[in-house]
Amino acid sequence: MIQILSPVFSVLLLILCCVLEPAASAADRLDLRTVQLDAQGKLLPWSGSDATYDRVLHLAWGLLKRVPVQSNGLPTYLTYPRFVGTSGGTDRFLSGISWAHNPAGLIAMLTDSALAYYGYSGDVAVLTLARVALEQQLAHGTTPRDYAWASIPYASSAPGSTTYQGGDDTKFCNPAVPCGRGDGVGIIEPDK
Repeated sequence: MIQILSPVFSVLLLILCCVLEPAASAADRLDLRTVQLDAQGKLLPWSGSDATYDRVLHLAWGLLKRVPVQSNGLPTYLTYPRFVGTSGGTDRFLSGISWAHNPAGLIAMLTDSALAYYGYSGDVAVLTLARVALEQQLAHGTTPRDYAWASIPYASSAPGSTTYQGGDDTKFCNPAVPCGRGDGVGIIEPDK
């Protein structure tokens, strides 16, 4: 029988984990960046100690606007769920990692975020970015019109695929033992 932890117990458990976790050192790396600590050993933001909410939003959207186009003709985030970061300035900057992609959820969240950021900043470029993603999903990622559930977005796709039609679970694992990276080609995954 599964028991749900009380909120108080959950907070205490989180505090205990943080206390027992070894402190970061300046030699550590986090998300490909060297950890920066203040005089008390507390983590500093990599964007500068005076970084504001506005600055962090600007940096995040600025990165999305610079995501490179992959060999398939689309920006990385439209066909891959995760990216390789910079690696000494190599040509692998933000290239995709071979893992099942979840375009429907990603595009919905991207659109929601773009609308909120546009309302905050007035930056119309983020709406264009979201529109391109939505158009990709509608043109290359819905069930056929003659299906019982017609024109429904596929939640998953194979990494790098420009056509979303479900995630092929057997492509990444032993065909006899699915690994849970996708429910299969032709599956819409309504839970997503």
